[in-house]
Amino acid sequence: MNQASEHGFSVVYHPAETRRDDISAKSLAISLAGFVDLFETVNKAVGEENSRVELSFKGSRAGSVECIFDLIELGLPAGAMIAPELTSYAAEIRRMVVGKDGLFALIPRLRRPSSSGMSDPGIIEERADGSRTVIDKDVAMKHPHIAELAVKKDIQVSAWKALHPMATEECSSLDLVDAQGSTSTIDRDNLQHFRPIDPTDTVTVKIVEMKLTVIEVVFEGNARWKMRVEPGKDQISCQVTDAEFLAEIGNGLRFGKGDVIDAVVKFTLTQSDSDGRTKRDYEVIKVHSHRDPTANWSEPLYSSSSRLI
Repeated sequence: MNQASEHGFSVVYHPAETRRDDISAKSLAISLAGFVDLFETVNKAVGEENSRVELSFKGSRAGSVECIFDLIELGLPAGAMIAPELTSYAAEIRRMVVGKDGLFALIPRLRRPSSSGMSDPGIIEERADGSRTVIDKDVAMKHPHIAELAVKKDIQVSAWKALHPMATEECSSLDLVDAQGSTSTIDRDNLQHFRPIDPTDTVTVKIVEMKLTVIEVVFEGNARWKMRVEPGKDQISCQVTDAEFLAEIGNGLRFGKGDVIDAVVKFTLTQSDSDGRTKRDYEVIKVHSHRDPTANWSEPLYSSSSRLI
């Protein structure tokens, strides 16, 4: 039976209940490539430019989707920092990636959505889609070397590739097991923390004027309003962020279904280079005027004091 050597580790993929104890070869290949990229990137960040460790695939244990790796030490870079309890550079690189305080273990504690309410985040990351992640300052101070690696884009992209079978919902969880049997588990609840800050997406933003008919209005939180683009039948879901207009509604301005607004809309088109998916997002950033089309008078119910475009 193949087993991880002193410097090795294994990855155990737990297929989702919807699959028959397997994952696709394509997902597995992407994941394995992600682990290779991650170790090479960490190695270069810690040591010298030329690679000093190599990830070698030993095989899979029968009866489970388990991949076993060895780290082959090709040489110790001058000035490389090794933890006192470790005896080799390869063991140090393994610890930094899959150890109990390595990248995979610490990223869920280190990188959190901005809604988590931390009072003193050290770093704020912004993604192309507008979502934000904060770096927990306490965790970063306790593990400074891992925190420094965790905010690097190439590290995040490689780690995300390694978790590809979970991102495609082919796996429910993934175990990282070292030669001593110590196990770290990553499940879908932790997957969001591994999203790269700048994914391989092409983002196009346009500011356009639109005439919109209100279909549904929701005032709770950041809920989206349903609108119909005039003239035509196309419907969009959008956030309204014009503070002046929202304040007027809060002060009693009549507003509801069927009303028509002349607005400035921020249109964001995100095209994923990885899976080809397209996402459209609409945000009403300015309302120039608002009318009730059923009223007998032509004057608008609301007219902004300033125009954006």
